[in-house]
Amino acid sequence: MRIARLFIALYLFAGAATAQLPAPGEPLPSVNIAEPGALVTDGDDFTLRPFSTDELQGQVVSIHAVAGRLGIDKKNAPYVEALKAADLPEERFATVSIIDQSQALFGTKGLVLGKAKDKQREFPTTQFVVDGDGAATAAWGLDKKGYAVIVIDAAGRILRAHDGSLDAAQIDDFVTAIRTATED
Repeated sequence: MRIARLFIALYLFAGAATAQLPAPGEPLPSVNIAEPGALVTDGDDFTLRPFSTDELQGQVVSIHAVAGRLGIDKKNAPYVEALKAADLPEERFATVSIIDQSQALFGTKGLVLGKAKDKQREFPTTQFVVDGDGAATAAWGLDKKGYAVIVIDAAGRILRAHDGSLDAAQIDDFVTAIRTATED
């Protein structure tokens, strides 16, 4: 019985140790997503290309790392609305949504890609990336079924990071940090 408890404790501790968001001030751990990749507008349709988070330097970026599950986009809808209302300068600020397709329910991976295309049409200034293997979720220690927001500065350092729904105070804090960073 003691050995079973020990294994359970080690298992729980190992899970907790890996579920650690990078801290503010640290560089965002680099992630490369080969497939399916970033959506690129091609007339009325899209093509896909490999994506690397190293591409994000040079602007303040709000990264939305979401599980590829229907309805997950509503989890931080108030934050998205606050970003729209903030009227941030497009030349200094960008939004990237990385959708973890590996978290899609069985048989729905095609639906996730289709939903990403619909969102790209709805929000043309946002870069949508479909992460087939969950590379970002694993590299950044995110909740596999969640919605994390990570804000980086133009040098790729983390300004703010939160895994889960942002409350009103956190939304204000994130938007203020973005506004300050885009003014520098």
